[in-house]
Amino acid sequence: MLANKRLLLQQSTASPYVCRACREHSTLITKGRYSVLLQRHSDKSNSSRSFSSSSRRSAKQAATGKKLLPDGPARTRFAPSPTGYLHLGSLRTALFNYLLAKKTGGQFLLRIEDTDQKRLVSDAEQRLCDDLRWAGIQWDEGPQVGGPYGPYKQSERTALYQEHAQKLLDSHSAYRCFCSADQPAPVQTDISQIGAAVGGCQSDCASIPDDQSAERAQNGHRHVVRMRKPAKSPSWTDLVYGKVSLDKSSKKTLPQNLGVDGVVLLKGDGTPTYHLANVVDDHHMKITHVIRGSEWMASTPLHMALYGAFDWASPAFAHVGLLTDKDQAKLSKRNFDTDIGSIRQKHGILPETLTNFLALLGWRNPTRDDVMEMKDLINTFDLKFTKGNTIVAFDKLWYLQKNHAKIIIERAMNSSATDPSFENLVGFVVDAVKKEYSPDQYTPILGQRDLKTHIMSVLSVDDKNYENPTEYVARNKYFFTSDLPAAAATATDPQLTTNEIEISASELQSAALELLASDSLERLAAASVPHDPSPAALKAHLARSAAAYSAAIEDVCRERVAASFSVQDGDEEAKTRLLKEWRKAIHRYLRDKLMFGMSGPSSSQTMSVLGYEECCRRIGAMTV
Repeated sequence: MLANKRLLLQQSTASPYVCRACREHSTLITKGRYSVLLQRHSDKSNSSRSFSSSSRRSAKQAATGKKLLPDGPARTRFAPSPTGYLHLGSLRTALFNYLLAKKTGGQFLLRIEDTDQKRLVSDAEQRLCDDLRWAGIQWDEGPQVGGPYGPYKQSERTALYQEHAQKLLDSHSAYRCFCSADQPAPVQTDISQIGAAVGGCQSDCASIPDDQSAERAQNGHRHVVRMRKPAKSPSWTDLVYGKVSLDKSSKKTLPQNLGVDGVVLLKGDGTPTYHLANVVDDHHMKITHVIRGSEWMASTPLHMALYGAFDWASPAFAHVGLLTDKDQAKLSKRNFDTDIGSIRQKHGILPETLTNFLALLGWRNPTRDDVMEMKDLINTFDLKFTKGNTIVAFDKLWYLQKNHAKIIIERAMNSSATDPSFENLVGFVVDAVKKEYSPDQYTPILGQRDLKTHIMSVLSVDDKNYENPTEYVARNKYFFTSDLPAAAATATDPQLTTNEIEISASELQSAALELLASDSLERLAAASVPHDPSPAALKAHLARSAAAYSAAIEDVCRERVAASFSVQDGDEEAKTRLLKEWRKAIHRYLRDKLMFGMSGPSSSQTMSVLGYEECCRRIGAMTV
């Protein structure tokens, strides 16, 4: 048996390995299920390239179609440029990276890529941070929180990029280009070359001897540093697309030399381009996984070439499709407000709704339930993304909004603790009411309550229909104004005719006034809801009020039925039928008087929210 093991090992191949215990290089020799570690604790200058076990495992799984999670904590990052505000696609990218880090017990980093100083928007960085926190995405390392690999703004890391640009020059992986950016670049006939050389190299700067190049730089000649074409075409195993390279042997082929040969890495002013800074930062910040949009796939060969030139392990890459409209055009403002700030303010979207909605775009949800809060998304997240772009259907957004609003309201109403999500929802409706109605319209309805408490009452009895604040206030307008709509003012007074009896409008109003005069409701009016109660206390009060109104309505209906029959009449079936018709008639009457004939909660729930005095005004002031 020992001899067989030795034979297997002799026939196997060696591959680089990093010891988890000491992080030193070793060589892993593997054949079948036998493996031996050699060269333990070797010098760090070992030229063998090392890859993290999690990245190597993820690549292997992608190649075999098994997109599983890494077997260790993932370090992910979101690296926005503050040249604009956070939009839907960027927030989805941040969310996917956040979910992977939290699912694996790793860390999520925020890095500000602000090297393009001319295009910076003054308040964009703060808005980015605010929008991420609003969405429930809090970074473990980055601006405002710090961390061991800072600074986390690229404008503060220029010396590091210059140092690494020099290393590329020393290894002959890059060259200095002294061509003026003002000179016209040669016309590109190959589309794969367009954009490869920023400004264009008009002469053969790559062939300038190193000593002459260094001397010209020392003498102050302005220059940029460009990438040389690597000896071997860069390739990688994508977690979504499998093996990707610049040749035809991969599952997804990119054009030859796309974005590699001649790309500027260091600009004439000594600041880095995105590509150099991105690779250097990901390495030094120990990023293990990068989930980003598929538009960056064309840049990945250059990034892989840089990793190879530095002799560094690359992170595992997962390129997810773009968000498009139904016509396959990239999502833009003409389809929907893609700016997160606009979405928050204009549409009243809840953060729970938006993160749930974005997570489902391009990710294969392994469960049957699409309604998931952040904790659910973390628990179920994996690396199973769909290939290609994703069409955004906003109908799903409103479906999720209704469900998340209901969850938030129910949770808040069953707790005495402050719920930020519920406070956020109440705030949306408060703003919508103030925008639509004047204080003269809604203040008389409030009684001793404030507007916030009144809206909490409305949400408690109508927790299934919140989509956006404007629509919600419109469907519940009778809770915020006593002004009778024109359609309701001209409507025929309700009257119900049955096989047993004709119930007139005057009888219905008389019955309604009678129920309001009951002792139980007068006592209820005296015990008004306290100012600014907790949601749980408010819910209990509304439940008691609704029960009292419901009991009063039932008592009045039974009295009316009893008055329609003589003492000797024993037709119980007829009494039951008539009681049913009276219930139907009185509830319809109350809906017309209290709710302007609109749909909504039950009569007793509506009366509990409006309050005793407002119910009396609406029923008593409107004569037949």
